[in-house]
Amino acid sequence: VKRDLWENDEFEIIRKIEQDIALHELQHTVDELLGAITTSVDTERSAFLAEIALSECPYVALVMLLELYLDPSLRFNLDYATAVLSDVKDLKKALGITDTEGDKKDEANAILEKALELKNGELPDLTRGLHERLFGANALARLEPYEAETFSSSKQIRDIIKNIFVGGLLIGALLFTPPLRDTAV
Repeated sequence: VKRDLWENDEFEIIRKIEQDIALHELQHTVDELLGAITTSVDTERSAFLAEIALSECPYVALVMLLELYLDPSLRFNLDYATAVLSDVKDLKKALGITDTEGDKKDEANAILEKALELKNGELPDLTRGLHERLFGANALARLEPYEAETFSSSKQIRDIIKNIFVGGLLIGALLFTPPLRDTAV
């Protein structure tokens, strides 16, 4: 999170996260318009990958995906769970991670550590390539920063954000949650 947001104030962080949510929702719209994606699992997969590929803060988008991966309540929504599990598996493979020992938390840490080894711009490029292999060359939403800003200020996105940011919990979690890896010996 520090890699993407360390120079930003609270309002800029919120704006960037709002844009990520807008990108996710816009990708759903693009997928619907193209008609190439027919399952709800693939629709979510596409949106999660688009969020990382197009984000101003791709590492935050990756952490949010990994937090979903670790969330035990995810199992109650089979389509969503399948999408998250599939994207994590494909990101792991794309990052060159062949084997991780331990539980899901260890796997999430391995993905994040490997992603942090990438140079600036390589995580979005890797994710764009993965999206292209899965859904086709022209299936990723294309937005200029101004368009993303306009879309993220729409009422639909504000309502989604209001539901997600109940009491500012997500922002607090992003800013104040310790690293995924346990530091106890």
